[in-house]
Amino acid sequence: MAVFFLYLKMKKFLLLFLCCSFLGVFNQNAQAQVIPPYFQKFDSVACTGWTHYAISGTDDWQRGIPAGIYLNVAASTPNVWATNLSGVTSANSIMALQTPDFDLSDTTKEYLLTFAHEYETYTYHGGNVEYSLNGGVTWTLLNGTAAQKANWYNNTSCSGLGGQALLSGNNYTYYTYAAHTLIAFRGQPQI
Repeated sequence: MAVFFLYLKMKKFLLLFLCCSFLGVFNQNAQAQVIPPYFQKFDSVACTGWTHYAISGTDDWQRGIPAGIYLNVAASTPNVWATNLSGVTSANSIMALQTPDFDLSDTTKEYLLTFAHEYETYTYHGGNVEYSLNGGVTWTLLNGTAAQKANWYNNTSCSGLGGQALLSGNNYTYYTYAAHTLIAFRGQPQI
C-alpha cells in the first residue's frame, strides 16, 4: 500500500511527484518499499509501485505526454501523471494516485516530499495529499504547520472532499513546486 495520494474531483490536474531525502542511498527492498532518496520523473517504462484508482466515479489517471488546451507541457519532458492527458476529467469522480511505500526508519535523516504541479479546477474541486501508517487501512491529510510546508494548500475547505484542505483554482501557465517536511514520520518503517 502506498504512502501519499490525491483525492481529485476536478476538471484537470497534472502532477509530477519528486520525493527525496537530504541524506542516504537509494535502495529498494524485497517488499517493494523505497528507501529514500527517491526521484521519479515518470519517463521510465515502468513506474514501479505507482498505482491509481477511483474512490468513486471514474479513474481518469493517465501517464504520458500532456496534450490539453491549458495543460500541455511536462515539468520534465515528456511524461506526467494527469487526469486525462488531452481533455476534461469525468464529472463527480474522486480519484487516487498512490506512490510506492517508503521506509523512513533511519532516524538520522530528514525527509522531504516535493512535487511540481499544474492544475485547472473549479474552486470547490481540487486535490490533496494523504498518508497511511498502517498499509492503507486509514488515511490522514498531510497538512502540517506553516513552517513545515511551502506552496501547499490554497483552499481551506472543499465540500467535495468532506471539508478537507486542498489545492484548487487555476495554475496552468507554469509549474509550482510544493514541499512538505516528513520529519514527523522519521523512524516509520512503512509509510
